[in-house]
Amino acid sequence: MVMPAKTVTQPKLQSAVLKWFVDEDFNFEQDTLLAGSGAARSIELGTVLGKIGRGAQTVTKTDIGGSRGAITLASPAATATAAPGDYKIVGNAAATNAGEFEVYKPDGTLDGVGNVAVAYDGTVKFTLADGSTDLTPGDIGKVTVAYAAGSGKVVQMDSAAIDGSQEPYAIAARPASAPDGVDAPIVTMPRGPAVVVDTGLIWPSGYTSDQIAADTVKLAALGIIVRAA
Repeated sequence: MVMPAKTVTQPKLQSAVLKWFVDEDFNFEQDTLLAGSGAARSIELGTVLGKIGRGAQTVTKTDIGGSRGAITLASPAATATAAPGDYKIVGNAAATNAGEFEVYKPDGTLDGVGNVAVAYDGTVKFTLADGSTDLTPGDIGKVTVAYAAGSGKVVQMDSAAIDGSQEPYAIAARPASAPDGVDAPIVTMPRGPAVVVDTGLIWPSGYTSDQIAADTVKLAALGIIVRAA
């Protein structure tokens, strides 16, 4: 008598991912897995997770005083990845009914150089009008970029995201699934000291070896060391 073959799929064991850690009470956290969209969002043990830490972008402006030119924001008024903070518009060269200005990022580095009455298309995007008084060197206006707080929920890390989930936040310490439209709890390991097995990690689909190497360094900064199996 020939017995039919039966295939049994064993769930991934925690030891296949987590080689060493201090203690679950110290290394683990309970986070919220973002609800599925159109289907359940399933996360396997060992998935590298990102956290949604950035919400909608808002852009406002402060005109240069003394009737030296109103700022009209473009639509969109900034790139999706613009750093939050003030982008200073500083008069650089005077000219009758014209003039040149420089735009400085929030960290003080130069974003670019623009001209009065010509659309400026840098990290921020606007047109500085020709005011009734000509722009002079040292005049300052600004464009301010701000973001609403993100939901703080976790998803599989996505290098193309711009909401914070493009950065490694944690490793999924247990599998979890969020139904369509419903958030769910998930146990994560957002901190070390810990050692994880490289073959147990699940990176975003299509991730290159260079991307994995770069984000392995970021995990190390969290105290999570990746070692070969």
